Amino acid sequence: MGNEFLSANGSLGYGGAVFRTSSGTVVAVVYNTSSGGIAVYKDIDGTASLVGSAQTDVTVHGTGATIAAIDACIDSSDVIHVLSVADNTGYTRDVAYNTLSGIDGTPSWGTWEGVTTLNGEPTYPSCVIDVDSNDYPRAIWTDEYFYKGSYYSGPYYSHDVGSGWITKERVDTTDQHCQAVYGMAVDTAGDIEVVYESGNTVYHRRRNGSWGTRSSLTNGTRTVKGSVHIDGTTVYRYAQTPGTNAYENDSAVGADPESTGTTQKHTSAGLSSDGERFVIYKDDTDAYLDMVTNSGSGWSSPETLEESTIAQCVCAKGYVLNAGNGVLDYIYSVSDALYYGVYGEGTTDALTANDLDAAAPVLGGPTIGQKHVLDANDLDAAAPVLDSPTLGTSGEDALTANDLDAAAPVLDSPTIGQTHVLDANDLDASAPVLDSPTLAEVGSGGMPVQMDHYARLRRT
Repeated sequence: MGNEFLSANGSLGYGGAVFRTSSGTVVAVVYNTSSGGIAVYKDIDGTASLVGSAQTDVTVHGTGATIAAIDACIDSSDVIHVLSVADNTGYTRDVAYNTLSGIDGTPSWGTWEGVTTLNGEPTYPSCVIDVDSNDYPRAIWTDEYFYKGSYYSGPYYSHDVGSGWITKERVDTTDQHCQAVYGMAVDTAGDIEVVYESGNTVYHRRRNGSWGTRSSLTNGTRTVKGSVHIDGTTVYRYAQTPGTNAYENDSAVGADPESTGTTQKHTSAGLSSDGERFVIYKDDTDAYLDMVTNSGSGWSSPETLEESTIAQCVCAKGYVLNAGNGVLDYIYSVSDALYYGVYGEGTTDALTANDLDAAAPVLGGPTIGQKHVLDANDLDAAAPVLDSPTLGTSGEDALTANDLDAAAPVLDSPTIGQTHVLDANDLDASAPVLDSPTLAEVGSGGMPVQMDHYARLRRT
């Protein structure tokens, strides 16, 4: 099981987010049912702590309000942007926005501001927020509108690029219920791509100053959390058919998402910083938390992330993920407790020139600052640091005497096969394999820098 960061009173049914700061701090934004408000937790990969106090329903929206949906993102300056939608109209701030800065120092909430008023009580409350290349917020949410004697639910959009929130715009003017909007991406030009579910069909639409024509995805009847990503000029759009499969740009990914429940909140898609794509979901057969991934050569077979005691309730209130820095972060709920998990190579120290020094060629081929799949150069006789894994595959390599050979004293003090936290001897001038992390502290990827019984190899 993952790391429990909230033992009770946690919920992802309202939405939520998980991400890392530039220094590697893992942060979650969730709803706390005890305090009745938006709660931000940091260091959820270890000993988690609440940042400041929970932002209550009244603080966010005004007297009498109840939060119905939330979302959050982080910008290039590590400022957290939070969007919240109230349960009805008539409050001080029906759709509210705020920022939290100083997450790695002295945290400080800004002042809650109103984005716009709601037209009515949202039938299917949902929202999503992202920032553009200038760190300006872009927001989409579901709201009601009245048409020919009936109320319909539809997606609305607004942004603030420095001069206040613009008048809200209808994303889709077709008169049918919009069940969910869980995906928005902003490209480098500031264009918006949104994926939403309306009338049991998944649509996507682009905004380039004005809204273009909507198009439907052929496969999939439901959206997913994180249902659109832009990687350069490539757009990845995701949908799912509960009990059947999930789809990327209408191609099946080999998943089996659950067939009952609030399925939109039980499947998520993520894109890592190196272009690897992930879909995680609550499996329809055993209710485990499963994942499929694609690094460019096709989708993998399903892999179970969480199982056993959480089999029947994992993701009962949904979950969200963040893929970046070479790892996949995700949070999920078991009853009213919230857990954090991580998938990938674990993150340690970004490569520098010292790591490729002729005196210690442990990592033989990567571009400086990038991830590196082990190859024959890494097992060179002159530096046999990792002596037993199959090259280029997933796996773990228990420490052996060869790893502590005098010719390559990268790990100098552990008992063979045991855990070893890096110390000054590991950074000895004669073998500067890991040259930049603070000892026993956090490396650039955000996880403790250590060799935990084995050397972590990147999954391919």
